[in-house]
Amino acid sequence: MFSSKEKLQPARDQYEGPVQDIDAIIEKPEYIKLHGVVHEIKPVLVNEFFALANALARLNNLTAQKEINLDDLVDTYFGLIRSVCPTIEKEDIRKCTNAQVAAILQKVYDHVNGISGEKKKTPLTFQPKILQGRSTPAS
Repeated sequence: MFSSKEKLQPARDQYEGPVQDIDAIIEKPEYIKLHGVVHEIKPVLVNEFFALANALARLNNLTAQKEINLDDLVDTYFGLIRSVCPTIEKEDIRKCTNAQVAAILQKVYDHVNGISGEKKKTPLTFQPKILQGRSTPAS
């Protein structure tokens, strides 16, 4: 008879290495707060990723231009963000600071790539490399 611990062990004899259970990857909802309203960032299915990829291509094309029209930029940001966060409106994007849009886009990229807010630790302050690791200023 097997002990309960032995019964719970996976059958690895038939495989040469560890088996990663991709079926266990389930995106948890993530939320952002913008202009006092909480918005859910939804999981992205492969067919929905197509819209996101097209919006990203439009952003890349737009930023390659010499002159950028503000309305085109807002439309492009909106297309990217709206593909995973359908409750955000274009006017919400128009009222954002550049830092807010950058933070939302980073959250979208991380979410699509499976990097949750729990796993990623973003530093809140910038410290120049020359000062890193020093406890006191150099004399």
